Amino acid sequence: MVRMRIFSVLTATFLMCCCAMAQNKAVEGIKANFKKQEMCWNNSDLVCYMQAYATTEEIQTISRAGVTKGYDVILKQYQQYFPPERMGKLHFDHMQFRKIGAKYYYVIGRFNLTFAEQEEVRQGYFSVLMKKIKGKWFIVSDHSS
Repeated sequence: MVRMRIFSVLTATFLMCCCAMAQNKAVEGIKANFKKQEMCWNNSDLVCYMQAYATTEEIQTISRAGVTKGYDVILKQYQQYFPPERMGKLHFDHMQFRKIGAKYYYVIGRFNLTFAEQEEVRQGYFSVLMKKIKGKWFIVSDHSS
């Protein structure tokens, strides 16, 4: 009886550790995605920046301008509103990650844009829905304000 309890406790502990490790791995993969976005943006490379978004699904962005759907439309909109001279330097912070399913994470955070000619940092908040597709994490919905 005592052996059974010890075995049960050890098994439960092992399973919790495995779940925590898998969740940490997912969060690290999502963080890497955002770090790559920062690098791409800061190099004025919107095609690279958009690699964080899923191309295999209907994706959307939500902003003051409304809802924009579709990878190509979103890329074109970014290119229209953010020519290289208007991009500044991007940094994400205050990020929070919530697992909402086996293949989904909800991420909120703050974006910070700095410009050489301005002292004030432009900041705003975002929420994104990340989906794991073929072993990688992609944005399928992005709301920024």
